[in-house]
This record gives sequence, structure tokens and C-alpha cells, in this order.
Amino acid sequence: MVPNGTSEIQQVEQTSKADSSRKAKEIAAREGITRPPLNILAILKDTNISIDASSLTSCKYFVDKKSNKNCFVLFARELNICWNEDPRYWRWTTLKETSGEEIEVAEPLQVCWLDIRGQFNGAIDLSPGIVYEIVFVVRMIKYQDFSLKLTIVLPNSKKLTCNESLNEKPLGSWFDIQLGEFRMSPENVGTMEFSPKDHAELWKSGLIVKCDII
Repeated sequence: MVPNGTSEIQQVEQTSKADSSRKAKEIAAREGITRPPLNILAILKDTNISIDASSLTSCKYFVDKKSNKNCFVLFARELNICWNEDPRYWRWTTLKETSGEEIEVAEPLQVCWLDIRGQFNGAIDLSPGIVYEIVFVVRMIKYQDFSLKLTIVLPNSKKLTCNESLNEKPLGSWFDIQLGEFRMSPENVGTMEFSPKDHAELWKSGLIVKCDII
């Protein structure tokens, strides 16, 4: 979820300055916008955002069609998931997007300490003055009676927290869990952190983790 709408996620390739300019114009034309958004050339050249087409996608940049603003996606492999490499607790599977790209998603088999943390270092590339939201995209494959504590820590040290129950979420389809909103301003330039977690003494499963979207 992004400010007032979504658009097709654009795959970013590492390019020269000339290629970046051409890519920016192509994105603008494809999205029907009159000019590329702020910092798009720098974003397209950023090796932290660039993606090797031969590997699984872990991070994406896209332009929101309605607002013409910069947005980002961090897939599950970009997140710090507690015990995620232990096959007793988590399973990783490959998912093909409708675009044909392949991503990895994470599924807890049986976990008591559900702790997923994300970090975004590209806040300087977010569009100034815009109210952004961070959403957690998941799918439930069986009913579970637990809740997530959702936290965002902004670069200015302000902390946003809320709780989200998963008790009545739909089964079998992807849905968004909103972690919170913030306005992009000079005081929020820097690294932000966000996390959904549940440390209650209850074994949890049936939740497939896809990505966080800013």
C-alpha cells in the first residue's frame, strides 16, 4: 500500500547516467506522468536498489501512479526474521509474481518467538511533504488466534506502535497490515526501522510473509 493507490512495481537495473535518464523517461511515459519524480536518477544508479535479473528479487523501487511519488518494496529476504534459517521453525519457498519475477516468501512452521524486523536506509529518496505508510503484506493459510505488535521507529527517534489481530483475517489471499503513517520531512531523513512481532507463549504457524511496502 502506498499514498492513495498503487502502480506496477518497476524493476531497477544498474545503469550508466545516460541509461538512467532514459529509464526515468520510460517510467514516466509508461505511468502517464509528465515528469520523473524527485531523485529518480540517483535511485536508478544506487547499487543497493539495483537488481540482477538472474537472481531472486529482494528489493524494488516503483513510482505511485496517482501521486507521482517514490515508493519501495522490501521482500522477505531483506527482512531480519528471527530463526529464519532454522528449518525446524521456518520454511522458504519461491513464488512467481504475475510479472514473471521470482521472489522468496517465508512461512513459520512452528514458532513461539515471532519477530520480524525491517530497516530502510533510503528515506532521503522518499518524496518530501508526503504522508507515507508502511504496510506488511502476508497471507494466512489457516486460522490462528494471535495478534501482532506493530512498531515503526523513525529517524527522529519517534516511535509509532499499534496492535493488529489476525483472528478474522481472510484465508488464502494476500492482505495488508498497516504498521503506521509518517510525513516525510527533513527530520525524518535517515534510517527507519519497523517490526511486526508476537512474543506471547503460543506456538504460531500458518502465516506467509511476502514483503514490506513503503
